Amino acid sequence: MINVTRESHKEAINIKEVVQILIFGGIGGFLSWVYTVTMGKPIALIWYYAIPASIFLGTGAAFVGVYVIAHSDTRAVMRCLGFALLCGFSWKPIYDAGSALVNQTFQQQEERGIVSLSGKSVKLAQELQKVSTDKLPEKIDEVAKATIQVVEGLPQIKTTNARRQVMTNINGFINAIDGVASKKPREAVMAFKELGEASGKRGETEIANLAVTSLAAFSQDISQPMDIRMEASQFTAEISSFITRDYNIEIYYQKDRINEEKVAKNVESIIKSKNITNRVVLNPQTPEFFKSAGIPLGNEVRYEPGIEDEAAQAVVLVLNSQDPSLNFQLRPVIVSTPSALHVYIRIVSH
Repeated sequence: MINVTRESHKEAINIKEVVQILIFGGIGGFLSWVYTVTMGKPIALIWYYAIPASIFLGTGAAFVGVYVIAHSDTRAVMRCLGFALLCGFSWKPIYDAGSALVNQTFQQQEERGIVSLSGKSVKLAQELQKVSTDKLPEKIDEVAKATIQVVEGLPQIKTTNARRQVMTNINGFINAIDGVASKKPREAVMAFKELGEASGKRGETEIANLAVTSLAAFSQDISQPMDIRMEASQFTAEISSFITRDYNIEIYYQKDRINEEKVAKNVESIIKSKNITNRVVLNPQTPEFFKSAGIPLGNEVRYEPGIEDEAAQAVVLVLNSQDPSLNFQLRPVIVSTPSALHVYIRIVSH
């Protein structure tokens, strides 16, 4: 009996506290209407609708402000009631802050879910080494689908730390697939293709570029069967188009050098046939131009560091996977040109 009475008394005190806060919030809401009328500001409702509406909005704002947003110490009674009155008076900012808090909470929950999923997918990937060869295709497909789910959720991630963690786990997935690729190369190629497509379609060019890098390595690995190399080369180009399609590509070569012109036209043909971009221009130049721009050390793709890295690397990987003899290298530009990559052709005589 005593315990029940005490519990009931405690509950009664809490109810009294809440009622006081709601009353002061309602007073604040009423004062907000008085203030609006006094200042001569327009009111959307007739007074006998506006007053109850202001009071109800004030009571709700007081409850949200005291208990949800501020987590006020209700033991400081006068300060708490004063704050409740102010919340009721300024009900709109309180509701806006409450909505932002709810959105932030949902955002954090979504991020935690995606980070957790990425952690589970990388753990599954790391276990691939222990899987028997006959069951490996099924497991690779399972891990790939889990990782693609993570990629699909990436747009929900807004905080740097959460994104960094997810990217670390995706790198772990790629490394794990590379680790078993010698056992099941075709399945590995398909996993990279699916990852690249999913990330490319969502504008996640960093991940798409990781997939392209792995596919390009397959295409140039002479230990792999030719059909797998050709598939990898084709997928390299397809995924690269997600990264490079918005870029202009200018191909520079020296006038009157027939061999360099042939290479330039071959490069133009590869870029167009593989849909890297439809904005490609052949640009023959004089020796003076190359002296001012910087004489190429060989075939080069020039780019602006920190901005065009992924697109430039994708172009290099596609060109070299289509024709390894081109041996394109990356080189930073001297003069920045936004959304443009510069391909320099130079045949070095030995």
